[in-house]
Amino acid sequence: MKADLDRIMEIYARARSFMAQHGNPNQWGPTNWPPEALIRQDIDRGNSYVCIDEGKVVGTFFFLWGKDVEPTYAEISGGAWLDGSPYGVIHRIASDGSRKGVGEFCLNWAFEQCPHLRIDTHEDNKVMQNLVGKLGFVHCGTIYVYEDRSPRLAYEKVKTNVYIGVDGCKGGWIAAILDRGSLRIERFATIGEIIGSCPVFDAFLIDMAVGLRNRPDQLRPDDLARKELGRKSSTVFPIPAREAVYAEGEAAQKEANLRLLGKSLSRQTINILPKLRELDEFLDVHPQFKNRILESHPELDFARLNGAVLMSRKKERSGLIERIAVLRRFLPECPLDGIAEKAKELKCSTDDIADAICLAVTASLAAREQCETIPPLPEQDEKGLYMMLTVPKRRLFKP
Repeated sequence: MKADLDRIMEIYARARSFMAQHGNPNQWGPTNWPPEALIRQDIDRGNSYVCIDEGKVVGTFFFLWGKDVEPTYAEISGGAWLDGSPYGVIHRIASDGSRKGVGEFCLNWAFEQCPHLRIDTHEDNKVMQNLVGKLGFVHCGTIYVYEDRSPRLAYEKVKTNVYIGVDGCKGGWIAAILDRGSLRIERFATIGEIIGSCPVFDAFLIDMAVGLRNRPDQLRPDDLARKELGRKSSTVFPIPAREAVYAEGEAAQKEANLRLLGKSLSRQTINILPKLRELDEFLDVHPQFKNRILESHPELDFARLNGAVLMSRKKERSGLIERIAVLRRFLPECPLDGIAEKAKELKCSTDDIADAICLAVTASLAAREQCETIPPLPEQDEKGLYMMLTVPKRRLFKP
């Protein structure tokens, strides 16, 4: 125990230094937090956990679960908790910096033990805010630390079994929502309306670019997707530079893209600029959904789910029938025969609905770690958005 305690205190000392160097000197620094007596208490009570890599302690955190286990969380301002059921709480998470991904590993491990977690962090701790956002925690409001009433940003993650797939349609968006095994299809005017209807979810995939280049040397997944789709590569539209998305007027949009990426804009791309801008602006205003609303591509998803690229045209009846057959393998209990009627009701195309359902199925697979990203090591754009496609793992679904 003494060796573990000494190592844990070393990790916390390193964490305080890291925080100070990354714009967060006030969370733990002024009080030399956490004190050794508190860590001893955590260990004695069985609430102190360590992450071990090759026999070495590389991370540590406090973890406890039960009914109302954190008194500080009884009061929350500027919002509300998502769920009032018993939860797990994580405090004092830190790593020694020798391995990437220690914090993510620890949080994911805790979620496996208790699929309802709460955590709080300092407003200056951008590293932790980015991590919990990436892992699907939702910013719920502000809590106040018991010791000195200083504010902390409060986050929560709940296993919902809700998976959302979204495809653009004329004048709005079609959302397929898999909710605890049932499927519903709805039309929304904006992305904000979708989130307002389903603010909590396990995975959300959209057929729209997330992460935009402003330089030709930045890597987006589009060329890799085209290569895999072969003769169906034309279904992957060229994605414009962010400056082109925000330019006013077609001429200015084309000029910006030509200047930044060396290419003008096709009519297809120009037609989706308003939706690209809507999504990018939404993620700006609602940063808690950054890298939670992820990009995918239905034709590539169908190809992966089918084990081969579907060569039929999705707007033709034969193409719809083929795609429904693929979806039935993953949704045997969900009625899929009424897509044509639903399309009339929602004033959209049948392929909009089929694509949205495919995205929802892929989202459900992503939540079960049966997806991968293209490219495998994606880059982030200037706003920190990953430029990647989330798609089913190829080896899992062979013909």
